[in-house]
Amino acid sequence: MLERARVGRFALPAVNVMSLTTANAVLRGLAESKADGIIQISTGGGAFASGTTIKDSALGAISIAEHDLRGTGKTMFAS
Repeated sequence: MLERARVGRFALPAVNVMSLTTANAVLRGLAESKADGIIQISTGGGAFASGTTIKDSALGAISIAEHDLRGTGKTMFAS
């Protein structure tokens, strides 16, 4: 994806998300426009997603990325 953008001399959208809601919105927009993009999960969003007792940004970011997004059976890690 990055190599294709470099060779084609175009930019990729990069969006910082803070929740599953914003991750789903970004993925929907990328899918509808048939565009590649980069999603980053903010440390605050990661801490929030980790739960009320743990507050682990990395764990929360993983939980957002692995969540079954939009009911498709796919995660952010799916190709």
